[in-house]
Amino acid sequence: MLVSRRHHALILAGLVVLLLTTTAEARRKKQRSQFPKKAWKQLTFHELSVESPVALHPVEGIVAELSETVRQRLVSHESHMSRDERLLVGVTRAVYVPGTALNLEGAVRGAITNAAAAVGTSPPDYVTEPVVVDGLAGLRVSCRILSEPPMSNQLVVIHHGTTQWMLHVAHSDAKMASDAERIVSSLTIDASSLAPDWPRRRFDALSFESPVALDKELDLHDQLPEAVHATFESLTARYGERSDGFAVLAQQATLVEGAPFDIDASVEGAVAGMAGLIGDTTPKHRSEEITLGGASGRRFQYLSSDGSPTFLLEGLSLHEGRRTWQVTVMMRSKEQLADAERVLASVQLVRER
Repeated sequence: MLVSRRHHALILAGLVVLLLTTTAEARRKKQRSQFPKKAWKQLTFHELSVESPVALHPVEGIVAELSETVRQRLVSHESHMSRDERLLVGVTRAVYVPGTALNLEGAVRGAITNAAAAVGTSPPDYVTEPVVVDGLAGLRVSCRILSEPPMSNQLVVIHHGTTQWMLHVAHSDAKMASDAERIVSSLTIDASSLAPDWPRRRFDALSFESPVALDKELDLHDQLPEAVHATFESLTARYGERSDGFAVLAQQATLVEGAPFDIDASVEGAVAGMAGLIGDTTPKHRSEEITLGGASGRRFQYLSSDGSPTFLLEGLSLHEGRRTWQVTVMMRSKEQLADAERVLASVQLVRER
């Protein structure tokens, strides 16, 4: 028996952590397929489609084999694998929580190391090359694991936003090489139904996904009472706005040594600023305590006078030592709320090393 569910699961365990990888095996001369023509079927799993001569079946229990850290990052995970002893074909679709960092080379190393450990051998050398499938970037990786018998592995891992797809093909019979290549070459992914892939933006120590670049500076000094302004050693803010009015504002400040900071007042100031724009003289808001990257803070939402969400403003405010940060999203309609949630859920504090 040449391939196993355990082998495939350990490949996944290495990949799933911080994702995305793909593999390339040396191009071989055209060989006759080891499967009859009628065995080849086009198989579709959500957005992924691939041609295969073997049927794929759901695989249970893979998530349980992943580390707790990885499981906490997963929103959903599905895997299907063949049961043919001559040829392993596996596909996986994983969706991660917003803000999950992707590390292609790290994922490759982890996948190959785990696959080799499954058969009791040292990690082999492997070949990687960038690949683009239907406009989506990833890696293609190939390696030969010196098990008994030796096993050729090809991996293609693609991602879009927080969704990752993986195709894994493995075999120990050299006659299967052309079939493996045909499977890998047939991979297509239709991500048109998924949310757009937003870039991560960086502002000071803040990192977050945003559909707009923060390309405009905002001078907040004149908008603050003199007593409040005197507590800041530095204060900067930048924002960006989409054509439909959806806007993202980020600000950071360093407090004067010994100056107090009231995070509730910071939240109230953000809400009052929005209220002033629409003439609301009795603004309300709700907030909850959060901890992010070691900093304490509040996640807040502007409410209408009757206590219901206005879908006009949501944000978060953070405080650590003399440093403060705030990310605020301004909306024009309820339909933009999902985008606002995505921005705020992706916020990270980046520590310089």
